[in-house]
Amino acid sequence: DEMDNAFKKSRELAVAEKDQALVDRINTTAKRFLQTEGTTKLQAQKWNDALKYLNASNEYLSDDPDTFYYM
Repeated sequence: DEMDNAFKKSRELAVAEKDQALVDRINTTAKRFLQTEGTTKLQAQKWNDALKYLNASNEYLSDDPDTFYYM
């Protein structure tokens, strides 16, 4: 997914710059975006796509209880 790749690249650059505030914002934004995509796929009953997005969301904020709920 293009957005996931963009988030990963942005996070890598922020880590390289040692900008923890930016890393945190990227993680939060990526989690929110990917989680929303996952729940949209759930509503459409596209289970495999939903899991792909929710698993990707979990890579950014692994302790988010909502992601686990949707899974």
